[in-house]
Amino acid sequence: MTTTGAPLALGELQGYWPVWPLFSVAHVGLPAAPTGIAGADGVVWITTGFGSATGRGGVIRVGSNSPQREGPSIELGDGVDGVAVGEGAVWVTNRIRNTLTRIDLTTQVVAGTIDVGEQPSAVVVGEGSVWVANAIDRTVWRIDPSSMTRTAEISLADTPYDLVLGFGRLWVTSEQAGSVTLIDTSTNTIQRTVTMPGAARGIAAGANEMVIAIGTGDVVLIDPDDPDEFRQISVGAAPYDVAAGEAGVWVSLRE
Repeated sequence: MTTTGAPLALGELQGYWPVWPLFSVAHVGLPAAPTGIAGADGVVWITTGFGSATGRGGVIRVGSNSPQREGPSIELGDGVDGVAVGEGAVWVTNRIRNTLTRIDLTTQVVAGTIDVGEQPSAVVVGEGSVWVANAIDRTVWRIDPSSMTRTAEISLADTPYDLVLGFGRLWVTSEQAGSVTLIDTSTNTIQRTVTMPGAARGIAAGANEMVIAIGTGDVVLIDPDDPDEFRQISVGAAPYDVAAGEAGVWVSLRE
């Protein structure tokens, strides 16, 4: 069951804001097109080069307070995409090479690379594991961060787009199917799949609700205790990514 909220003007959006009107703009030069971003401990890690003909795809380290590149690029070749930080490392997927790379946070050098499923995209770290969504395989791999070995493989009915940990579950969106799949992290089994009112893209865990960007121009808020009871808020453009924090939820829009 869904409850649809009335469209809201920007100033009435109750913490749901497109990111672009609220910040001054500072440009950081990159060697190729950015494909992913993750932040932790005052540092932002940006993957670059998916589809680049330069072969310079890799990871850039940028200071979040003074947005400048810190050190040289860590080159990983074409295809770098998803990025996450945790367990003492930066984790990067490569959609062309079908790999997951670990970069040590202390030394900032590559500490290992493993093969994963076909066309890995999103990656998240938590519950003592690294989780990778493989689009073509329609699987999620659970990986031990120390040994870099697969400890579980979860088959999905729908092609995964993004994933996040929250409220004791792994939540996986599917843009193609317009769905969200809930996975129990204690058993590595699917609990249920909830149909969304459109293409389900970026997802984030808020303080009390899950937040999902829907391609129809809405943000969906899901009650984790009752996933069928969700509500929609119109944001007036095409949302792709969301992030949740103490100040509210941030939504990136394409008009």
